Amino acid sequence: MTGGDGGHGGDGSRAPFVHHGGGGGGGAGGYGAVVTGSGLSGDIGVNIKGGSGGYGGNQGTDAEQGSGGSGGVGLWLSGIGQVTISNSSTIQGGTGGNAGHAGGFTNGFGGFGGYGGDGVSVSGSGGHLINHGKINGGTGGYGGTGFRAGAGAGGGNGVSLGTGLTLTNNGTITGGTGGDGGLTGLASYQGPNMSGAKGGYGVSLGNNVNVTNNNTINGGMGGTTRSLLTGDGGGGGTGVGFVGGSFTNNGPITGGAGAAGSASGHGGSGGWGMYITGNGAVNNHTIRGGQGAASALWGGNGGDGVSITDGSTFINHGTIAGGTGGEGRGDSGGDGGRGAYVTGGTLVNSGTIYGGDGGKGFDGNYGTNGDAINFGSGTNKLELWSGSTINGYVRATTGANDTLALGGTVNGSFYVSEIGQQYQGFEAFEKTGSSTWTLTGTTDDVTPWTIQQGTLSVSRDDSLGDVSGGLTFDGGTLENTSAFTTARTITLSSGGGTFNTAADLTASGVISGPGALTKIGAGTLTLTGDNTYTGGTIIEAGTLSVSSDGNLGATTGGLIFIGGTLQNTAAFTTARNITLIGGGTFQTDADLTVNGVISDVIPQVGGALTKTGNGTLTLTGSNTYSGGTTINAGTLQIGSGGTSGSIIGDVVNNGNLAFDRSNDLSYGGTISGTGALTKLGAGTLTLTGNNTYSGGTTINTGTLQIGNGGTSGSIIGDVANNGVLAFNRANNLSYGGTISGTGTLTKSGAGILTLTGANTYSGATTVQAGTLMVNGTVGGAVIVAAGGTLGGFGAVAGVTTVASGGTLVGRQGEVLNFGSDLTLSSGSNVNVSLGRPETTGLFNVAGNLTLDGQLNVTDLGGFSVGVYRLFDYGGSLTDNGLAIGTVPHGVDRDDVTVQTAVANQVNLINVTGVTLRFWDGGNPANHDNNVVNGGNG
Repeated sequence: MTGGDGGHGGDGSRAPFVHHGGGGGGGAGGYGAVVTGSGLSGDIGVNIKGGSGGYGGNQGTDAEQGSGGSGGVGLWLSGIGQVTISNSSTIQGGTGGNAGHAGGFTNGFGGFGGYGGDGVSVSGSGGHLINHGKINGGTGGYGGTGFRAGAGAGGGNGVSLGTGLTLTNNGTITGGTGGDGGLTGLASYQGPNMSGAKGGYGVSLGNNVNVTNNNTINGGMGGTTRSLLTGDGGGGGTGVGFVGGSFTNNGPITGGAGAAGSASGHGGSGGWGMYITGNGAVNNHTIRGGQGAASALWGGNGGDGVSITDGSTFINHGTIAGGTGGEGRGDSGGDGGRGAYVTGGTLVNSGTIYGGDGGKGFDGNYGTNGDAINFGSGTNKLELWSGSTINGYVRATTGANDTLALGGTVNGSFYVSEIGQQYQGFEAFEKTGSSTWTLTGTTDDVTPWTIQQGTLSVSRDDSLGDVSGGLTFDGGTLENTSAFTTARTITLSSGGGTFNTAADLTASGVISGPGALTKIGAGTLTLTGDNTYTGGTIIEAGTLSVSSDGNLGATTGGLIFIGGTLQNTAAFTTARNITLIGGGTFQTDADLTVNGVISDVIPQVGGALTKTGNGTLTLTGSNTYSGGTTINAGTLQIGSGGTSGSIIGDVVNNGNLAFDRSNDLSYGGTISGTGALTKLGAGTLTLTGNNTYSGGTTINTGTLQIGNGGTSGSIIGDVANNGVLAFNRANNLSYGGTISGTGTLTKSGAGILTLTGANTYSGATTVQAGTLMVNGTVGGAVIVAAGGTLGGFGAVAGVTTVASGGTLVGRQGEVLNFGSDLTLSSGSNVNVSLGRPETTGLFNVAGNLTLDGQLNVTDLGGFSVGVYRLFDYGGSLTDNGLAIGTVPHGVDRDDVTVQTAVANQVNLINVTGVTLRFWDGGNPANHDNNVVNGGNG
């Protein structure tokens, strides 16, 4: 199927010596086929060719001759749905008409050749062209001969695709060859039109297109110069011209080859492999610039592999190559084409890019090899992904702030010693993508890195360039695999930054910016600068070491633990708030005071606090973290002598837990471990947990109270008591530790407190409520207040007073020893439990005894007539009368009396149902003294 040829233009007059009219223009060739229709779809299985343009008319003398007509479009599609060109079909654009020639005299001007027609032209929107066959642009017509030669015309495009369309190429698309240049007449005028014309685009694309190339696209070859003496060869056409949308390349794309030049001209330059001005292009195969043509004098330059401009992004996973320069047989060879030329765009590479070789020249005068990548005007970026291979120079424009980036999702490495050598002129350096890139080698160039995503890994500071370059984070991670110190300034942008210390790292420069600092990795990150970053600090792993609060940035920035350790090597105070998400450790190599609040995110599921280091960690905030506390070394102090400072949850104490509050505080957690507890401050600390810590307790001042009137609260181990030790339990409690010091002991609560230790404290003991059973020893005075009870079978060293309403209890078979005086006040009670008569006393008083109050007797079993020893005393007796109160069932109170007549004894006499007689022998002086003196008589 072929379109009609255009008509030839008529010749002008040829009369000699007269200026006559020029020849007429040739007519345009007709379209080979036209398909229109809204959403029309179908297959094309025939060959189609556009009509050739008509020749331009010739002329007689000096007027301009006729131009050739344009070749017709092979296949014109508009408003289609899906059209498929079968693999047996060839679509050919029409050939442009040749221009007319001037007459025999040389005053005439040669006409212009006609443009080759496009192979396929698609317009409208939404259509889809699928090619399995061959599509060729038409060849341009050659220029006419004259005093001034006419220019040849460019070749037609293989495919011209309008805006919003789709192309899938599974066949071959080739741009048309450019038309040849014209010839001069006898006057030997050497005009520019003697050069060959440029080849057509393989594919010319509008905006917002969707293109997939699975086979071959070629730019058209340049047209030749027909002159043997002058004129350059035509340049090759561009393989693909892309404005924007989506372009995926899975096949070879090649710029057209340049055409040979004349004896004094240049060979034609190779065409670009691809030219893009919009985003969305991805190369998975090969894009190559066209071959520069040879010439008798200068070789043509190779074409660029790709030209990227106007903010475009091009992603290369395949190969991009500049075209080879042509041979210059009389002078220099042509320069090799650049692999990629970028003006205001971004090139992403995981494949191979290299420039073309310079062409061979006369006497070894080779053309210059093309740069692998060259940046022109605008701000440009080169982003390397893993697998990137670049052979040749990469030249950025100094002063344009061009960027070298390392990105992608697969890890890679970059040899920084090539910066300033192979990679020239870059002024910004970035890490993007989720991958890890390792910098190897060293450079003294200024390379200000910005880590936006993923990880930048180094083993030495000079891999990051000269220290003046600084370092910026905006969401990424710096990993150090060997220990070093850096003095560079660090900026944390809003995305923050992470230090992954696989080895120790010291940052002595100032860290600033609005972002947060995150510490991960097993190594230690030491901050020594007076830092001002405001986003706070996050510790996930390893150790963050500081010597002042200023090392942690602005005081408004908090501290978050998701694990890891904060080490302080000098004493300081911080007011920042702290959050425990995954638990955190404070290594206090010096004292540290935290005035902020320590909390967790989810109560009862929150993180734990661990204290290490020999220094003291003081917490003065009303802390709410609920994951518990572990003290492995040093002291954790709650409060600093004021009215604030508290924790909740259990404590594993293998160091020292101290409380220092001027007011009262109740702590309900359980304290375990091998460590000690210290009570500081004037207030009362109440422990309601059943504590098992074994390192002992020290009360320096104030009151330590065990229990709060309920059924919980206990300690074990010894107590050095220089304040007040109080017990307040509603139920019974036995304490076996040793209490020493100058402090006092207070018993309150309804329960029974049993002391079994050999206590030596010298302060007074006050029984305010409930019962104190001394089965060990008690030092100092004892006061049994109203409602209180004293008993046991141990020893009380000091003066003991049982106040009115107080009670002294005894049990037959058990002896409570008093190392000093015992005073029973009026209104006091002595409650004894007795069995069979016994001469061993219940109470042994080393000092003076004052009797008063009421005696109450309970039968243990076997209570009967006889004498029961109640008190033994070593000093004087003040007998104010110990009245009989309650007695066992069946016993008459009048039959029970308290006997004090025998020195150093107080007995209970039971004469129920009998007359009690004493055998005094023959000594009348002993008669009726209520004492068995014995004797003869």
